[in-house]
Amino acid sequence: RPHRRDGWRMGERGVLVGAGDAEGFSRGLMRLIEDEPLRRELGARGRQFVEQFYSKDRLLADIKSLYREMSVDGVSARSAGARRREIGASSSSPHGL
Repeated sequence: RPHRRDGWRMGERGVLVGAGDAEGFSRGLMRLIEDEPLRRELGARGRQFVEQFYSKDRLLADIKSLYREMSVDGVSARSAGARRREIGASSSSPHGL
């Protein structure tokens, strides 16, 4: 099955056509107009995908996780920098290194 890097597969959640392919777009659109069961199935799959990966709760959880990760990494980096400065201040190097 043809697919794109972002996970779209032909017929899974929509009709995929190449950029600038007006004829392919027209064929895909006519297929959807004429095939109600296909239209409903693709619509249901698309909705399920969006609810699974782009729901408000999922996005908020992802943002919270990102902030938590950045906070932990930031604290670790600041702590390591402070320790380097403390060690440097006690050394005999004129540059504190």
